[in-house]
Amino acid sequence: MLRSTAFALAITALSGTVLAETTRQLSDAEWLEDIDAYVGMMREIHLNPFHTISEADWLAEVDALRANSPTSPSCSACADSRR
Repeated sequence: MLRSTAFALAITALSGTVLAETTRQLSDAEWLEDIDAYVGMMREIHLNPFHTISEADWLAEVDALRANSPTSPSCSACADSRR
């Protein structure tokens, strides 16, 4: 649960969306770019990204998020990743 929440928060932060009275909806391509950027940053920056989850499980979650993103409105994909 914690890893999914952290993942969702990171994706939200990377997306650059601001939840306010007017929310800019990201395009499918923008969502996928943000997810790819997050994956790259995790691999480059995190000292031990797979200490609580296997790389295969983490990549499966990333794949599920990527598959869901084009059909989800902005930020609902993030919410789905927390489940």
